[in-house]
Amino acid sequence: MKLTAVELLIDELKSLGIYSSTLKQKCDRAKEMEKQQIIDACIEFGMHGKDLNLERAKEYYNNTFKNGN
Repeated sequence: MKLTAVELLIDELKSLGIYSSTLKQKCDRAKEMEKQQIIDACIEFGMHGKDLNLERAKEYYNNTFKNGN
């Protein structure tokens, strides 16, 4: 699976030992925002001739990026 930019940043913060519970909450919020942006981009792409809808966009995100971080 691929990492999103936010997930990569989280991994880097963890490796530096600066990933606190407060930072985790902020990162979780950023991950949700990023997920919605990816889904929105898939939908926008679908509006330009490709057959994508909300469920397919969510499926794409989950299959491509979801890794349980």
